[in-house]
Amino acid sequence: MSSVKHQLAGLFHAIPPVGRLIYRVAYGPCGTYLAYAWTIPGWLGRNEGLALAQRCYDLPENAVVVEVGSFLGKSAVVLGGARKLRGSGTVHCIDPFDASGDAFSVPTEILCLCGNNSTRTLRAPV
Repeated sequence: MSSVKHQLAGLFHAIPPVGRLIYRVAYGPCGTYLAYAWTIPGWLGRNEGLALAQRCYDLPENAVVVEVGSFLGKSAVVLGGARKLRGSGTVHCIDPFDASGDAFSVPTEILCLCGNNSTRTLRAPV
């Protein structure tokens, strides 16, 4: 069985639209966003992501969701996808990152979103 999982994972990375389709079939409408999230480094597992998406989707219309500790946005994609499927709501993501965590968390580059809709890549000291 692990061979099949390994082949599916290879297919997912080789042909992303096929991977998203597989996730949508396996996990329902939230599967598309789980597929996008799977490509982002982080700690959110698929089952946890599915549960998070379902809870966020079940919130009332125009819900405001605040996530503290977003890291690279893996769970933010799941939360935002659930609200998009629901058709309303806002997701705010805040990360008070100070580079004092484990080695996996230390960035080498930081993408800065500037107020004038431009981006800039900042190199972090390593």
